Amino acid sequence: MHWLIGCLAALSFGLFSQVDDDWGIIEPIEVIAPIQQQPASFDAFWKEHGYAKLRHQVAIGSPFSDTQIENNVTLGISEQWGQTQWVLEAKHSTRWMHRDYTQTTPNGRGTHHTTQFSQALYLNQAYLVASPLKQVSLSLGKQAHVWGQLDMASPIDMFLPIDINPMVIPGLKATNRRPQTTAKLTLYPTPKVEISGYYFPTFEESKWIPSVDLSNAFTTIGADHTLVKKRLPSKHKQSSSALRAIWYAPSFTTAVTYYNGFNTLSPIMKPLKL
Repeated sequence: MHWLIGCLAALSFGLFSQVDDDWGIIEPIEVIAPIQQQPASFDAFWKEHGYAKLRHQVAIGSPFSDTQIENNVTLGISEQWGQTQWVLEAKHSTRWMHRDYTQTTPNGRGTHHTTQFSQALYLNQAYLVASPLKQVSLSLGKQAHVWGQLDMASPIDMFLPIDINPMVIPGLKATNRRPQTTAKLTLYPTPKVEISGYYFPTFEESKWIPSVDLSNAFTTIGADHTLVKKRLPSKHKQSSSALRAIWYAPSFTTAVTYYNGFNTLSPIMKPLKL
């Protein structure tokens, strides 16, 4: 009798242990070695956030009397923090020019040579971009802007300063656009529509304009012979603004721009009566 009770107890324990088992199927355990974190280095940071650009230009004048060589090296860093991005970009430019010319003096006619070398290092861009909302973007700082869909030139280029290189015809305007101090607000109401507002607090012109020599620039207006002088905006009235709307259609892109400011591509002239 005791033997029968013991067998029934053992059988019931085995059945309930199979039904109530919560261990499941035990899978083989795979041991993975821990990943060793690489020490921080400038090389790793540069590969992730840095960029570099090099532009080399050579111009030879006719009849091979002028030779100019220009090199531009641009180094930049872009960092992203959540919905905020900042960009720093420095630029170093060097220019070498050799000129042969013929000069006639009382002692006779001779050939002369002149050689000039110049270089400059400056902060090209420094701005911050934030996206407080999904369809809103705000950028502040010194940044370059490209308006118009054509790569070489657009009718509205006169409103934004371009670093025109006098030695050669400029290439893509995206590489020749001079950065400006700007506050820019962009809205994206739909995936194919972009509306941007610009505020330029100071008047900035292309860097080649100050080199234009107007000491002997004369013009005739009616019967008056006048000397042309450059006229700049007053210190308290240098700001300008713009509003630009772009529609990215399936087969074309169209834009409308309203600009309230100055013509920055050509010198602002004021004729003075002699």
